[in-house]
Amino acid sequence: MNKKFIALAVAAAVAAPAALAADNEVVLYGQVNLGLNITTAGTDQLKVSNISSRIGFKGQEDLGGGMKAFFKVETGIGPDSAPASSFGSREAWVGLKGDFGSVGLGRGKTPYTLATEELDPFYFNESLGLTNTSMSNYRANNSIRYDGEFGPVSVAVNNSFGEDKTAGKNASNEISASVKFSGQGFAVFGAVNSNKPGGAKANDAYLVGASANIGDLNLGGAVQHTDDAAGKNDDVLLLVGYTMGNASVQLGGIVYDEDRKTKDQVTAGFYYSLSKRTTILTEYTSNYVGVKNDNSFIVGLAHSF
Repeated sequence: MNKKFIALAVAAAVAAPAALAADNEVVLYGQVNLGLNITTAGTDQLKVSNISSRIGFKGQEDLGGGMKAFFKVETGIGPDSAPASSFGSREAWVGLKGDFGSVGLGRGKTPYTLATEELDPFYFNESLGLTNTSMSNYRANNSIRYDGEFGPVSVAVNNSFGEDKTAGKNASNEISASVKFSGQGFAVFGAVNSNKPGGAKANDAYLVGASANIGDLNLGGAVQHTDDAAGKNDDVLLLVGYTMGNASVQLGGIVYDEDRKTKDQVTAGFYYSLSKRTTILTEYTSNYVGVKNDNSFIVGLAHSF
């Protein structure tokens, strides 16, 4: 999804810092997002919930000849209860970049995960991700990744090596790739993911989607096909949003295949930007589980730095 859509859909508070680190400079960035959350999963609860808060460091060094070294380390934090979290729990990369694109080693979201999030502008637990299935890892460890931009086309390929060697070779492996074409006010994208657990059937997934901006209206849709231990399934995601000055509304839903209808979901959100870095938000999510809906309603404040 293009940068204009992201800015309109989720406001500036969820965006990464506006500028990349200058040469030979380290940038501290992050988000502290908290909300008052009412849920009806199991027993009704009222609590303060963390909304994907994180802190990170990134930087680059000019090596000359158009080549740069870069790094990024991002850690999830829990300002509501401060749980223990490993350093670099969200992203950790080091690599080289130039006119050819970038090559990095480390851990982070797969290209497939990022493709599904093209149509997920919501804050709370990135709640409308099609990757909320068993078909792939949300973030992949032990990865080598390539990203490149060629005019309006961007591509990404990630291979995650399993560190579970048996008989002298890795028993598991995951490869993920995506391609996106960005035009004037619209984008189309596709992604594939194949995750082979050790000694088990590969979990394969395929995704095609598109988004468009028509004035202050944004529209998007995607279809996902998965083939895993649970069988073959086709899922559909739809999104519509509208921006009114500093305010925006978003409505999205996932209709899962007949074999897993118990996971159908609707999410709605309202956002008001108090500044470029601070947003008031409210979101409602309803998941159909068995014979009842699990509902979540949150009112929160998101601040980025």
